[in-house]
Amino acid sequence: MGAPISAQECQELKAAFKERYADQVPSVFLSKELILKSIEGLSNLSGIIFSYGLNDAAVTTSRRITLVPTRNTSSGESAMIPVIDRNGYLSNNGERVDFEKFLTLSGNHVTDFKKAESEMSLTKLPRGYFWGINKIVNLLNVENCNGVIFHFGYNIAMQSPCRRFQSVLEAVDANNASLNTFMEYGNCTPPCDPDDPTWIFTIFAEKFSEEAADRDLNLLRAFRDNWLLKQENGQALFEMYYFLSPGIVDEINDSADNEAIWEDLFKNEYSTLLNSIKQNKFEEAQSVYVQMMNNLKERFLMQDAKSGVLI
Repeated sequence: MGAPISAQECQELKAAFKERYADQVPSVFLSKELILKSIEGLSNLSGIIFSYGLNDAAVTTSRRITLVPTRNTSSGESAMIPVIDRNGYLSNNGERVDFEKFLTLSGNHVTDFKKAESEMSLTKLPRGYFWGINKIVNLLNVENCNGVIFHFGYNIAMQSPCRRFQSVLEAVDANNASLNTFMEYGNCTPPCDPDDPTWIFTIFAEKFSEEAADRDLNLLRAFRDNWLLKQENGQALFEMYYFLSPGIVDEINDSADNEAIWEDLFKNEYSTLLNSIKQNKFEEAQSVYVQMMNNLKERFLMQDAKSGVLI
């Protein structure tokens, strides 16, 4: 996923973003060495998410771009599953951040950007931009390429608000001078398509709650909005679900015994969480939620960078 665009198209997207979001950092440099290091030792890659973050939610100039490698499903089906590596992720400043810090960076970005896009659903605010691995490598292989400048872009002509956030990668040389090669046509994250991805809790409710599905989902949303988001680092806890959920769903659905897996998870983790919420035991529910998501992350997404296989 990804295709070349002209210098003029790049300039138009950059100018529109700068005009609309004057307080936001408009671009970030990432070295070729850093990008290649971020995928070193990994296999079955599908691409990289250039994930948005802020080191401080109150300081827009503390912008961070964190490189999140993605892979296909364990069986090789095309997918955009984030690789969860115990070594953490590399950011544009060269720092390697662990998973918890990554969620905090993402949560800080969402907290800040929500102020600029108050009418936009929290779940649809942009968290990053994805390009296919072959397209990225081809860009880095441009003669004299020393890295890329990640440009935030905006296209008011797009009908869907979340599709208006169109980012661009520009190949540059050792002096950060443009090599006149630009790439767009990646994929915003989270995806704008309402049917992609399917969320874990939605699957539980629709598969097993039947006529109570809407009620249960509303209870979960109320817990999220009225409790979880108001806790210390609550936005990071929120980001955990929306970052991990699509990949977990893809991996479970790709398993031969997926129905048995869903049923087991429903009877244990999900039902425990829902019962805690129904009894207004919100601290307990928060603990159950965090443990459930961490268990699912370890079981379905954790990958060893040295061997390139799931742990």
